[in-house]
Amino acid sequence: MPSLNLIDWGNLLANTAWIVACAMALALFSYASWEASQRGEKLRDRLAQPGKQIALGLAGLLFSAGVAGAARTPLELAAWTVTGLVCLAWTIQCWLKLRAARKL
Repeated sequence: MPSLNLIDWGNLLANTAWIVACAMALALFSYASWEASQRGEKLRDRLAQPGKQIALGLAGLLFSAGVAGAARTPLELAAWTVTGLVCLAWTIQCWLKLRAARKL
């Protein structure tokens, strides 16, 4: 019976996370571009919506977590952790802005 120890499951999970994050960001840009073209708006205006910014922030957070999980040195880990925290703070800020706008 083959051993499951041949696969580095932690590294596999970390790499899966950043690849999924890239797919999320690409899908968001694609959908926002399509919306902008259908409505005759600029892509920048579509991406400025708080809901899309939240999705982009979550993709950035997932990307940072994935790359941090695959980091080989403490400096890499620290850099990607800080990047992830910045993405988290930005996502929370966008969520609060969206929540405040809905209360008006």
